[in-house]
Amino acid sequence: MGPPTGKPINIEVTSDDLEHLVATTGRFKRYIDSLKIPGIEELKTDFDLTKPEVIIEIDRIRANIEGLSTGQIGMELRSAIFGKESSKYRDGEDQYPIQLRFRKTREPI
Repeated sequence: MGPPTGKPINIEVTSDDLEHLVATTGRFKRYIDSLKIPGIEELKTDFDLTKPEVIIEIDRIRANIEGLSTGQIGMELRSAIFGKESSKYRDGEDQYPIQLRFRKTREPI
């Protein structure tokens, strides 16, 4: 009864090509399932097509020249994707967050 731990075996499949990754992962899972190895039950994947991963590489030298930390860049990216709570609107007992978000288009203001 210790702390929660991961599964005893973890296999990671990676690729820069999303279509290839989906196809390969599916084939691999079906292959392992077909072997019917004792002890492997309910083989699962945590791959989710609705939440693709986006890798952003920060040019640390340029960021340093511009006086930006990776933390500042990360917060701006988070704000761009999820928005940022800038304040709250109160209406009687109810309270609503005011979310600040970037524009979706590049039209002039």
